[in-house]
Amino acid sequence: MPDDFDDDLERALQAADAALNEGPYKKALRDLLALSMADIKDSVPKVSFADYSKLLTVVEQASAANLAQANLKANIVALGRTAVGIAKLVPSLAALFA
Repeated sequence: MPDDFDDDLERALQAADAALNEGPYKKALRDLLALSMADIKDSVPKVSFADYSKLLTVVEQASAANLAQANLKANIVALGRTAVGIAKLVPSLAALFA
């Protein structure tokens, strides 16, 4: 059983590394990670860490899967207005909503 966990963890870490360093949304991911919760709350007052985490996961998965911009936008919109508000703080993601 630990081998399954280790294998799954290794695959997840490799995918995250690829998304952050090679994927089409690597700049967006880096910019999202650079935002502090204080920065986010200045623009999106009712934000929670869960909102931020979900958006980060969606962008990471989109980058790993080379998802089209329209699909990424749809996935962000599906998370709700708070996620859209956070996304608009990142120039490369804000461009999706222009």
